[in-house]
Amino acid sequence: MKGFANKEAQVLSGEQISFSFGRNWQKYLSGFDRSAIDQAERSFVSFTSQSSLEGDTFLDLGCGSGLSSLCAYRLGAKRVVSVDIDPHSIDCVLSLRTHYGDDRRRWEIVNGSALDAGFLASLGRFSFVYSWGVLHHTGSMWKAIENVIESVEPAGKLHLALYNEHRNSARWLRVKRICNRWP
Repeated sequence: MKGFANKEAQVLSGEQISFSFGRNWQKYLSGFDRSAIDQAERSFVSFTSQSSLEGDTFLDLGCGSGLSSLCAYRLGAKRVVSVDIDPHSIDCVLSLRTHYGDDRRRWEIVNGSALDAGFLASLGRFSFVYSWGVLHHTGSMWKAIENVIESVEPAGKLHLALYNEHRNSARWLRVKRICNRWP
């Protein structure tokens, strides 16, 4: 659900459509190295003001490449759950966990949607819920936000990043549409 969408679209149910951002994450991870992990962790710590997640549970909603999940895992979260609707993103996260996450009991990876309140409820509540640049792509951003809020434990933390409309938004929409036409 992150990055530039490519041409591939998935029909989820009825009129709901999402674009596959996972192929872009697969390309990104193909040139991935340990220094990228270290940089991502520094960025994560800076954004969240959390240098440790010991004792926390972590939900990464719209996990994309899985890099934020990996950061949470490395920072000691006792349970990490990576969720994405895109099977290519799920493949990315599985690859990261295979290479860098030795305890599968601490790091779960599931296919699901922020728009499915029942699915989110089935995961439980988390002390730390993270969704970076994702929910505005759902087509029902406010519904997704309402659902995600229910995933946060009392006194838990929600880290949410949304892109807003900007004077250049129309131009970027045209650029994205052009990119979507390319193979």
